[in-house]
Amino acid sequence: MVMDEKVEEREQLKQKEMPLYATSPGHAVFGEYVGAHWCPPCMDSAGPSLVNLKNSNGEDFTFVSFFESESGGWPSDGPIYRTDHVMASSSGYPTFAFADAQSGSCYKVGSSGTNYYDADYEAGGCMGSEISEYAMELSTVLNSAGDEVTITVEVTYLGSSPLVVVYLYGAVTEQFGGDLRQRQQASPQLDGLAAEQQRQRL
Repeated sequence: MVMDEKVEEREQLKQKEMPLYATSPGHAVFGEYVGAHWCPPCMDSAGPSLVNLKNSNGEDFTFVSFFESESGGWPSDGPIYRTDHVMASSSGYPTFAFADAQSGSCYKVGSSGTNYYDADYEAGGCMGSEISEYAMELSTVLNSAGDEVTITVEVTYLGSSPLVVVYLYGAVTEQFGGDLRQRQQASPQLDGLAAEQQRQRL
């Protein structure tokens, strides 16, 4: 007696890579990202890494993204031209700078994985140790009749130094959170997260 044995082939399911979440350093961290649609590390690593970092840390992490889209090219970043500034010391894409860094561990060229920026973020993102000595409030008023927006920034120094020098970086951008990668693929505009961030030097 001959029996036909049926061998069932089982398909191995792909394991979904779960995002790893970074721990906040306990203060605000700011950065600037430059990427492009034709850059695989931008699309597969830098974008997802920044999205994971933003989604898991909310207001403690703010970044502005300057992204060359397929349909619209580079966004206009005048009059401050931060793209040129961020890329001044770079050898390629993607480039991400924590706290206006131009070198060192907080100036990242290239990317791999989906948590590429976590370690530097957890270490403080190269923000000044005195960042907690400043408080900032931002308010906006829309004049719909004249299509004007008045933005007021109030910065209070809470420390004890007799003299401080404060630099204010102000950027009005489109605001996107967890859908950065999709926006990179679709939007010709300046992608990123609205950022009004103080940088200070004592």
